[in-house]
Amino acid sequence: MARQNVARWLSGLATIAVVLTVWWPFFRASRVDNHAGDWLIRAHYLRYELNALLHDRQLPLWVTSPLYEQPRAAGVHELFANPETDVLSLTTLFAIRGGLLRGTKLALAIYLAAGALGARRLVRALTGQASVSFLAPLLLALLALCNGSLVAKAVVGHVQFLSMALFPLALALMVESWDAGLLPRARLFRAALCGALLAVAYYAGNTHPLLHFLLVFPGLFSLLSLLVRPADARIIVPGSLVLVGSFLGVAAFKLLPGVLAFRGYKAAYVVSYSGWWNLVRHLVLHWKKNPAGGDFPHELNLYVGYFGVAVLLLALTRWSGKARTLPVIALAVAVLALTKDGDVLQRLPLLRTQGVFARFGVQALLAIAVAAAVRVEELLEMHAAKVRSFIPSSWRFWRALPSASPSTSGRT
Repeated sequence: MARQNVARWLSGLATIAVVLTVWWPFFRASRVDNHAGDWLIRAHYLRYELNALLHDRQLPLWVTSPLYEQPRAAGVHELFANPETDVLSLTTLFAIRGGLLRGTKLALAIYLAAGALGARRLVRALTGQASVSFLAPLLLALLALCNGSLVAKAVVGHVQFLSMALFPLALALMVESWDAGLLPRARLFRAALCGALLAVAYYAGNTHPLLHFLLVFPGLFSLLSLLVRPADARIIVPGSLVLVGSFLGVAAFKLLPGVLAFRGYKAAYVVSYSGWWNLVRHLVLHWKKNPAGGDFPHELNLYVGYFGVAVLLLALTRWSGKARTLPVIALAVAVLALTKDGDVLQRLPLLRTQGVFARFGVQALLAIAVAAAVRVEELLEMHAAKVRSFIPSSWRFWRALPSASPSTSGRT
């Protein structure tokens, strides 16, 4: 058992190392691309936040500046209540001594490490295996944590969305709360922990991707799982209620002011897509300090990529287990995210505050990554069993062969 635990942790650390290596160009960068102005906005927020927290000893509830993103009125604007600010977050904590860029890097490293470990827990929870291979969680981690959407948001300065890297861990906790082999209080504890983790992401400024995660996984995934296995209602329903209650309770300090201040807000713009080509253009965005001409496509691309489509097809080759509904969810979410001008999604009350619906498509990639990783783990386990049975069978066959009689020489 001790050897298995050591191997599990070494595998998890290796997954973290690979993910951080992919992100290394960002971690070693000393300058940022501010052509879209987002880094300037975040730096401006941070200056107000640190001045209020450290000098005035109070929460920065308001900001007075023409640099405020999309001001709705002249003069004073909400800061703490703004869902996309990160007053109480790891980024702000680390930025106290190191500045915005260093604080962003340190917070991102923690998010990525948690997401990588969550990828392993998620594969274990969905396959029901005590130990899993190295390859399947690595595939999930690379697709979920190194995709172009997350990379592009980091490069362009949308640092409030980097806590999306926590989604694999949150989903793992949610699926673990469905485990009938656990005691009821252990299941509910995992559901509550999942809700609290999502609240941490909300305090970091993660708004629409977080809302989409809640709709797609605790919402749609749980509902489809109930339709497939109605008998699991006694486990899934209480877990879902505890998860949502935990999120609302922990996030209420920032969530309630945000709802009151922005309840009448509607996005004044909508980013349109150029077609389904944006679904498969890249898997991971090319690292470059200054994008060469044109608009930086950090909001125009789902970044599922050719490889993402391939692993989706792989996931569709098996239709059983807890992950059986994820390919359907991935396709449905991708279609909704690519509707012209977000026509379908804009009709939902909670989604009227956004004009960029590629953020909804991020959940499609997460569903693809999870379904593909589970399928890869099943294939590896199946072939590993064949190899394990083949070796002793071959050895028994070899031992059963009649031994050659020693040659005898004639009489002299």
